[in-house]
Amino acid sequence: MRTLLILLTVVEIVLLLGALAFYLNRIGASLRRTSSLLAKVGFGVRAIESHCAPIGPVVTTINGQLATISGALEGVAELATRAGDGAGVAGAGAGAGAGAGAVTGAGAGSVDGRGATPGVTPGAQQGPDAWGSPDV
Repeated sequence: MRTLLILLTVVEIVLLLGALAFYLNRIGASLRRTSSLLAKVGFGVRAIESHCAPIGPVVTTINGQLATISGALEGVAELATRAGDGAGVAGAGAGAGAGAGAVTGAGAGSVDGRGATPGVTPGAQQGPDAWGSPDV
């Protein structure tokens, strides 16, 4: 009886070691596949980095130009406000986009309540602009 128990214990240990070896082998194969895929991802990230490298200096230049434009637009807005206040223009537009020179006021039929449709200058030619894009 004792011999049988020893034999069954040895068989159980061999089966346990076999199962461990089998699953460790499967885990190793999965890790090798993951390593290969990570190498491809790393290659892709390096390619993206090299393609995006020129963006940094250009963005800095664009931000500087936009800051200049923003400062200029504040001055233009101030001049427009003064011109509108000085001329006493507070018209009420008669229809969509027909503000008849209205700078302020509640225009009947206007989209934004200012007597003009946003993006449409009264009397402006509709259609492609100087760059070929259509007016909004």
